[in-house]
Amino acid sequence: MKKDQQLFSGFSAVTAQEWKNKIIEELRGKPFEDLIWHTREGFDIRPFYTAEDLEKIKISVPQKQNPGWEIRQDFVVMDFGDANKQATDALQAGADSIGFDVSKTTLSKSNLQKLLAGIDTSIHPVHFTGLKMKSLEKLVSVFTKKTSGSVEFADFSFEHLQMLAKYARRFPAFRFFTLSEHAFFSFIKSGSGGIPRSEGEGMGVRLSLSSDYFMEIARLRALRFISAQKNIPVFIHAENIPQKTAKGDEHCSILRATTTAMAAVIGGCDSLSLHASPLPGKSRAFSERIYRNIQLLLKHEAHLDEVINPAAGSYFIEVLTKKIADKCV
Repeated sequence: MKKDQQLFSGFSAVTAQEWKNKIIEELRGKPFEDLIWHTREGFDIRPFYTAEDLEKIKISVPQKQNPGWEIRQDFVVMDFGDANKQATDALQAGADSIGFDVSKTTLSKSNLQKLLAGIDTSIHPVHFTGLKMKSLEKLVSVFTKKTSGSVEFADFSFEHLQMLAKYARRFPAFRFFTLSEHAFFSFIKSGSGGIPRSEGEGMGVRLSLSSDYFMEIARLRALRFISAQKNIPVFIHAENIPQKTAKGDEHCSILRATTTAMAAVIGGCDSLSLHASPLPGKSRAFSERIYRNIQLLLKHEAHLDEVINPAAGSYFIEVLTKKIADKCV
């Protein structure tokens, strides 16, 4: 007899109806329907789920190809030298990759060389946002064959796909096709089956997450489930939504970011940025260090990077994943 069979052999099985009857009894006359959660996404969530529900939905979310996730630190580039200093400091302090928002500056080869000075892009991926298509050739002028990372264009359209495929063949470790979650599902609904598979390899998808813990876990899993159904491999980048921090509320903001980070990791993100909320009386660098440390603790102290598909088999999360997936496609 297996150990789990020995452990539970002394307990009789309880049906879903028996659970519901017990809940109704404990409600003392209040309707069971009051416990149903009507989500803003437009579906209802019951107060409990059982193995019977998993048999009905039969969902299987694929595992990621690589365990763990990139601890990513993002910076808005105003001065190329300052941004480089911030990036190299972050890498020395535990970040795995860097994100540069270049929407507020003009790019040139010399500026990009200054921005990436001292960063081994074959080891530490660099991710660019806010880039205009006209600046793409300048960007790749500083690349090597082993440069890794991604770019999310500010003016992307599906007409650019074939051109981007050519760049992807030149720089196979870099993703030239990254979309927001909304744009990704527009891509899916537009008929992605006609897109050559080579242009779907390593597609990046960016999600902005709230601190709605279980919903965000299921949301990431639903995205991975849908992408597998459509045979489009994805690299999921998650980020929190920074909030203003009132005096005395600093620790609550850090806890919200931690909740978001745990949801992102358990949901299966491939990289994660935690944008720091300003801490009253502290420097920006200090705030970024605290928020970066959240990820370092989750990875090196809690070892969440060593757990494979941790939400699999959870009755509630699996059902929630299927409901979100059905809503999205």
